[in-house]
Amino acid sequence: MALIPWSGATDWTDGVTETLEWQTSILQSPTGAEQRIARRLTPRRTFELTTVAAGAERRAFENWLARAGSMVWAMPVWPDVVPLPADYAAGASTIHIPTAGRDFTAGDDVLLLTQPGWLAVSEVRTLSAVSPDSLSFTVPLSQNWQAGALVYPLRPAVLTDPPGLTRRGALMLAQVRFRLVSGNTNAAAQPDTLYRGWPVIEHAPDFSEDLSAEYQRLVMELDNRVGIPHRNDTAGRPFLAMQHTWSVSGRAEQQALRALFYSLRGRQRAVWIAGDPGDLLPVSGLNAGYIDVRYCALSDSAVAGELPGRQDVVITLADGRHLYRRVLRAVRLNSTTERLTLDGVGDAVPLSELASVSWLTLSRLNDDAVTWQHVTDADGLATVSVIFRGVTA
Repeated sequence: MALIPWSGATDWTDGVTETLEWQTSILQSPTGAEQRIARRLTPRRTFELTTVAAGAERRAFENWLARAGSMVWAMPVWPDVVPLPADYAAGASTIHIPTAGRDFTAGDDVLLLTQPGWLAVSEVRTLSAVSPDSLSFTVPLSQNWQAGALVYPLRPAVLTDPPGLTRRGALMLAQVRFRLVSGNTNAAAQPDTLYRGWPVIEHAPDFSEDLSAEYQRLVMELDNRVGIPHRNDTAGRPFLAMQHTWSVSGRAEQQALRALFYSLRGRQRAVWIAGDPGDLLPVSGLNAGYIDVRYCALSDSAVAGELPGRQDVVITLADGRHLYRRVLRAVRLNSTTERLTLDGVGDAVPLSELASVSWLTLSRLNDDAVTWQHVTDADGLATVSVIFRGVTA
């Protein structure tokens, strides 16, 4: 473990940004079929934040930075902080705190800190055991600790770049980016729901901000610089790239989302992603083999049932349940209505019990990096935004 714990105060105005980054090699054919190979056993993990210091704290920070800027630091995992609920006297070898969903691991170190700051009283101990409600140390505490003191998991990390320092009179702000130099394991868990052999992400995206989308094509252009250029859509289909966002509150929700991304392993694995809840507007209930929707040129464009992204739908019911169906064809009934013929059988569902009908697209992550914006520690709010890109089944 690193020799020097980073104990500086964090400016939470802009939160703490955590990035998980896998590495996937993708071999793609002209038809869009892919072979995706994960190159890392665990993702690289980085943290970006702003630290603040003033007066003697500033001088201490700059002295440590001058001494150990390029060394391996003991970095606190800031979102996993937990305050001591009770006093502990010197000689205690176990403290009782909640550890579920926090990055405490036997054999690693923890930092005890009276308060964030380079001149604050601190103590580093190695963990001998971790239980859901306690931490045990290999060496007992050497000093007394009062309730409210902060306990952080520590991870070895390096500064990727020299911190940029901004001085405002006696106050100094530093932009800091750490990269962990250890493995970053986490339990992986795919969604429980499967459709046609692939898991389904049933989470509805956060529409509080604008979400982007793009229909990408594999277009090859031949141009001899004399005649008219020739364009060829080698795959003959679109690959929908759409943004999906999460606003997750509480440690359990954040841990479940983290497990999902660890199961996807960056761009390697595919999942079903639902489109906009207003993709299709039902005008009749769901019958055994069809559903009527408001006219939207499906029958005219001949895409329903023919192109990926227009072959499968998720029907969300008012009670929160989801039904998954494949579209076989679309027929225009009149100027306002189209009928979608569906596969599968099941009970009829009246129109009053239908909440939405959305297209389903088999997709993978468009990037190997997943960025978490920790607004507070993980007991509070975090936001995650990624791009999913359609793939060939």
